[in-house]
Amino acid sequence: MAQYDESVIQVYADALYERAAVIVFQYSAGVGVLGALGAHFSVGDQTAITAGFGIGALFGFILGRGKSFRLRLEAQTALCQMQIERNTRPSSRAPSLVLDEHATQCIAEDKAAPAPSEQSEAMARAIFSNNGEAVSRLIAGGADVNLPNENGVTPLQMARNCERREITALLIAAGAQK
Repeated sequence: MAQYDESVIQVYADALYERAAVIVFQYSAGVGVLGALGAHFSVGDQTAITAGFGIGALFGFILGRGKSFRLRLEAQTALCQMQIERNTRPSSRAPSLVLDEHATQCIAEDKAAPAPSEQSEAMARAIFSNNGEAVSRLIAGGADVNLPNENGVTPLQMARNCERREITALLIAAGAQK
């Protein structure tokens, strides 16, 4: 299996931004030329051709802006996913935790929930891996559903960013806010 490489996402996002930067001009010019050609073949006079180009360019501009926006949004989504990966992948300074033995034992024995940083990391891992059962166990074990991670991202925000609808519903039912 291939390794995760965030530089691939960065290159993809950069390419989307580059495409978004020129697409408005391309659409304006392309649709403008089509409008001019349509006017040329239907009416044939210079005023109609100019008007056809102008109207076509306006429609092209509107279409190009919409396409440019979608490309920029797709780039932002990719960069957001990259940041989620950074926030949830194991780091050298923090223990690996998706319901490790310690967290599972605490929940099973009805002991206090893991420390806040462990809670936050375990919740993030469960959300990222789309593990609703792990999220339910963490909630049942007393995990704070409103506790943000070290970057200030709450479990609910993370679930929504990752489009984890079932986990989002679990968190809201457990009192997660914002």
